[in-house]
Amino acid sequence: MPDVALIELILSGADAYGAIEELHTSAPRTPVVVLTASDQLAGVERAIAAGASGYLLKEATIEEIAAGIRAAAAGGAPVSPRIAAELLERYRRAPLRDQTEITEREHAVLKLVCEGRSNPEIAAELKISVQTVKEHVTRLIAKLGVKNRTQVAVEAVRRGLV
Repeated sequence: MPDVALIELILSGADAYGAIEELHTSAPRTPVVVLTASDQLAGVERAIAAGASGYLLKEATIEEIAAGIRAAAAGGAPVSPRIAAELLERYRRAPLRDQTEITEREHAVLKLVCEGRSNPEIAAELKISVQTVKEHVTRLIAKLGVKNRTQVAVEAVRRGLV
């Protein structure tokens, strides 16, 4: 298996996104890095959704491209600085997720997490298992785009969810 697969989005007569997906499916441990001239965010998002591990622009120096490939081989996610800046700007402008994306039960768990309750306390209060509480907290972490339970509480307060 290759250490890294490097692919151009504009393939003559081929579906590059399909190729990325095929590479990702057939060799899931092989990172797929896009190297292209296209800086369109729709293409970036589509490549990532297909399984790309990184997105580098051809305007980069050979040293930057080599460093990106090495980073991908080491488990990183190399992204050209200009693309990263555009993605961050899009994220900053994006409307915050609202309560409609959080289920009623998740909201109940979220409220109790923000009160500083432990998983067993939340389970007892809501009459659900501790494992179910853990599953709700895991989903909240993903939905709020944070790394842990403490950040869930901080982000929920910041977004006005509780």
